[in-house]
Amino acid sequence: MKVLITGSPGSGKTTIADALSTAGFNSYDGEAVDGLIRLEIATTGEPADWPEGHVDWDYYAWNIQADVLTKLLASKEAIFVAMSTSNLSEFKPYFDKVIVLSVNNEALGRRLRARTTHEFGQTETNIQRWVDRNRSVTEKHAQEGGVVLDSSKPISEVIQDILSVCGIAA
Repeated sequence: MKVLITGSPGSGKTTIADALSTAGFNSYDGEAVDGLIRLEIATTGEPADWPEGHVDWDYYAWNIQADVLTKLLASKEAIFVAMSTSNLSEFKPYFDKVIVLSVNNEALGRRLRARTTHEFGQTETNIQRWVDRNRSVTEKHAQEGGVVLDSSKPISEVIQDILSVCGIAA
């Protein structure tokens, strides 16, 4: 089974991917997979260097590279991949299940402001952009067939919810 775990930045994708891996599952944070996702110029698809300070997401895109995703998914029979990208909708058909991590706006803002592991989200403009878009992002993923799970619960409960949705005994 191929499972995509997605949601707004700060919804807990990396934390859940790490917890699934620790529990013995083939689980990957998409941003940690070499070459899977890259920053591009949105209009051309050309690779871009990460800008300093504010990231203008009308100019840039955070895109999956199809060849790398195809290799990753072919390498494991059961796999969880956690990521959120500009072109994610195009790749949802590669997965058997889509899990959408959802968190309320207050918690999302708090998580993004406390973040130290990602370059993204470090400016107040970017944080506020995602807080403002959080609900619509979750709704879009749900409309595209994703199963929405509350990621504000303890990690162990979120893992149990994911495994249950996937029909996997813990």
